[in-house]
Amino acid sequence: MKLTSKPLALAILVILFGGIMATTAMNWWKTESSKVPAVYTEGELAGQYNPADIRGSYTFGEVSELFNISLADLGTAFQIPAETDAASFELKSLETLYADLPQEIGTSSVRLFTALYKGLPYDLSEDTYLLPQAFEILQRQGTLSTEQEEYLSNHIAGVTANAAAQPNIAATTELTSASQTSSEPAADRTVKGSTTFQDLLGWGVAQTEIESILGEGMPAAETVIKNYYTEKGIEFSAAKAALQAVVDSK
Repeated sequence: MKLTSKPLALAILVILFGGIMATTAMNWWKTESSKVPAVYTEGELAGQYNPADIRGSYTFGEVSELFNISLADLGTAFQIPAETDAASFELKSLETLYADLPQEIGTSSVRLFTALYKGLPYDLSEDTYLLPQAFEILQRQGTLSTEQEEYLSNHIAGVTANAAAQPNIAATTELTSASQTSSEPAADRTVKGSTTFQDLLGWGVAQTEIESILGEGMPAAETVIKNYYTEKGIEFSAAKAALQAVVDSK
């Protein structure tokens, strides 16, 4: 039996919209992401939200609600401007807010802060930085282990390790004035907030390798990589991993 064009079109519409109605009724059809982080699956933490799954599209209001953290503490920890609604401020916007810092303050910083604030485990094998105000709050919480306290003492953005042991609010002025254009020391081959494309070339990464990762031609060599991604609306903390992998292979 052959179907003419009209019955065929009708059949397609019935199948398409019928399927949508059925999946909606079964709560399978979703037009928006649920923004619910993954949970721990083992041990005494099973069922609790895992801060490592916090994404850049989350707002501070959502983090506050999901992890039961004071929104005021979050706003202070990340120095959200007073004229800005902290509840609707997206985490990925931190990279733009702190683009002038030599170290990165972004979504990974929120993951770290959330985990330590709640006394949850977190992988400290990577360099993740916090503002001094965040360190102060965590110290008041009293949830830091000796290892975590030592780690944070060396991972306060814009503050030396010695100064980080006793951070203060005045340090914010120093943070925002830090230079973002200085090149990384030759001995340090870690892709950070102040790393330039010239640094990558100096570490032995070929321009063709860089362009393969970027998916386009490499910009001027003196361009700060973090600024390049920020201008394109791409979260630096997620994008830098590919570049770091190439650097590590050299």
